[in-house]
Amino acid sequence: MEYTKREISYLALLTLVLTFVFAFNDNRETFEFSYWITNFLKTFVLVGISVFIHDFVHDIVAKKHGFISEYRFWG
Repeated sequence: MEYTKREISYLALLTLVLTFVFAFNDNRETFEFSYWITNFLKTFVLVGISVFIHDFVHDIVAKKHGFISEYRFWG
């Protein structure tokens, strides 16, 4: 299961967008950049792992049924 450069760039962009969505509100009354960036990095790691596992399982199931799976944006 090899990933193309295009597929990797799409997955990286997806990871960044989802990380920003999930890490945007850190539930602090005042904005502290150091706390926010730490929260962002932790969320980035978790989202990255989740996106990779999700896409990897798609690839495994597709291969099991004789198909090829490639991640693409809609459009």
